[in-house]
Amino acid sequence: MTLLIDLFRDSHRVFGSSVASKLPLPDWIRGYSHTSNEVIAKQSSCPPNLDLGEFRAIGHMRSGARIQWQNILVQLYAPTVDFNNIETALVVLQAIGESGPCHDNPESHLRDSHAIVQDEDFARKLLGGLEATLLRFKENWECDIALFTLTSLCNRVMSLANSKTVWLACCDFTRQVRSVARDWAGKLLMKRADSDSEVERKDLHNRILAMALVSSSTFNTDVQHTARVLNDNQSVTEFLEASILIHDHHPTHACTLSPVALVSLQAWRKLCYRYEAAILVYIAIDRSCLDRAVIMVIAIFMALVLGCLRSPYPSEPIVRDG
Repeated sequence: MTLLIDLFRDSHRVFGSSVASKLPLPDWIRGYSHTSNEVIAKQSSCPPNLDLGEFRAIGHMRSGARIQWQNILVQLYAPTVDFNNIETALVVLQAIGESGPCHDNPESHLRDSHAIVQDEDFARKLLGGLEATLLRFKENWECDIALFTLTSLCNRVMSLANSKTVWLACCDFTRQVRSVARDWAGKLLMKRADSDSEVERKDLHNRILAMALVSSSTFNTDVQHTARVLNDNQSVTEFLEASILIHDHHPTHACTLSPVALVSLQAWRKLCYRYEAAILVYIAIDRSCLDRAVIMVIAIFMALVLGCLRSPYPSEPIVRDG
């Protein structure tokens, strides 16, 4: 997770302050050597965009290599942190992506930080927490950071678990997230077509990109699970749709994106290379998966030009009067 650490060299982009380098949050996100007592002692350094409870919870989340996943589980069921905050997203992504020490069982391929995820009961409980958290955010079209964080957690559980039951449950959850993201992308596209404000259109443009990146992130599993997530024509169509939206909406200069968007954009580029051969095979056998994605693009274009077509996503038909 070197990329996340590098992003904090420009920490003012995350915390919106020239004094961000003096705050403890970047250090708490980078490492797990701090203790809970140190977190409590640093409460006077809480930035203005966080309340004290959330500040402490973010600090506690990585206050020990072996308890990071357990702390994340607590926040899923009894949240003090806001999963739609950039600070929460970065601390979670760093915690689940960093290898960590290997002292307890040097012969194991798992590091001490992640061994708990191979406990099937723990993994099931974590997935239950992910679903409960998704229910809290799914009705909010500004929830892209939360959706990406939850998807990243699920993908990491899938890569660490050794239970087929857990793998199937992870695939089911990512499909749920993808459905939410696609639904919001369709609504936001039509909302942008309706808007007369340039400022609002620009904001919606970025939101559409964010939802498309969330949709693509649901495919970002380990190579061994590729056939589980890209397993039929519909999944291929959904990946192609997300890819088209990302291509059409991402800015020329990536430096204007948030850290989470940068991470997910880079992940999407890698996925395109990984899935290219498999997608070409699907298209050669039955090109309807490509046709549906192209139809979506045409529907979007006509909606923007004419402003009178239905949403490109059949799950949510939206007809504009007049």
